[in-house]
Amino acid sequence: MNTAKDIDMDVAIHLSKLLVHKGVAKHVIEIVGQYATTVEFNSRSNTGTERWDLTWSGENYEARKAPLQLATAALIDHGYRILPSP
Repeated sequence: MNTAKDIDMDVAIHLSKLLVHKGVAKHVIEIVGQYATTVEFNSRSNTGTERWDLTWSGENYEARKAPLQLATAALIDHGYRILPSP
């Protein structure tokens, strides 16, 4: 069974959005912000989570995947678990 701490470390990230637990949102945004062009809070969040809209540099889908992959790897290095797309 997952504990609250385990769930806090779950991050759903995609090319256009990020869903993260409120308790770790600041840390996650600091990490993702190093790679994303913009990270903007989206007020349509679920209880206990925050949703963020993301944009990445690059002219096409393939080019935008590279910074997303770097951000995802950095999150994993910090102990976060990456969930399927939000």
